[in-house]
Amino acid sequence: ILTGALTYLVVRPMMLARTSALLVHLAVFYLFATLLLSTYGQDNPMWWQRSFSYLGMDASNTRLIFDLGLVLTGILVVTWQYFFMDDFALLEARNLLGTRGSRIVRMVLITAGVLLAFVGIFRYGISPFFNVVHDMSATGMGVLFGLLMISLHWVVSGYQRIFYLVSAVMALLIVVAAVLKVAGFYSLVGLELAGFALAGMWLVLFYRNTELLVARVLVDDHR
Repeated sequence: ILTGALTYLVVRPMMLARTSALLVHLAVFYLFATLLLSTYGQDNPMWWQRSFSYLGMDASNTRLIFDLGLVLTGILVVTWQYFFMDDFALLEARNLLGTRGSRIVRMVLITAGVLLAFVGIFRYGISPFFNVVHDMSATGMGVLFGLLMISLHWVVSGYQRIFYLVSAVMALLIVVAAVLKVAGFYSLVGLELAGFALAGMWLVLFYRNTELLVARVLVDDHR
C-alpha cells in the first residue's frame, strides 16, 4: 500500500507536467545522478585529486556510468530545447523576443547539450586529440552558459529584474570559483562541481521564469 501511494504521488505530477518541464528536470536530475553514482562506486578514494574526467578514464571502474550518463544528459538537453523553444516562439510573436534572441538561446542550448555529450564520448586519456576535444568541450560548455547568463538581459526582455540579477550573480560565482582554483583554494573537482551545480540550478530557473513570463503574457492577452 505504501509503495503504491508513493508511486502515485511521484508519477502523477510527472504525468501532468508539460514535456518541457519534465525534460529539463530529468536532465538536471540525470546529470547529478551520474556524478553521484560514478563517485559513490569509485574504487579509487583519491580520484578527487584529479578531476571528474578521471571517472571516465580507463583506470576508472565507473567509466561506463560516467561517460554514458553525460552522453544521455546531453541528448536530454538537446531534446528539451526543442519543446522549450515553443515558449520563445510565443514571446517572439508578442515582440518580447527578436528572431536573433531566439536563435541565440537555441544555439546555446543545442551546443551546450552537444558539448556535454562530447565530454562523455571523447574520453580523457585515450589520445592527445581526445584530450583536447574533451577539455575544449567541457570548457566551452561552461563559457557558453556563463555568457548567456550574463547577457540574458540583452538577449531576452520581459523577465523580472530579480532573475536578471540572480543570473549575473550565479555567473559571477562561477568566475569566483575559477579564480579560487587558480589561487589554489579550489581543486579542479571543486571548480567543476561548482560549475555543474550553478549551471544546473540556473537552467531550471531559466525554464521556470520563462514559463512565468509566458503565463503573464497569456493573461494580458485575455484582458
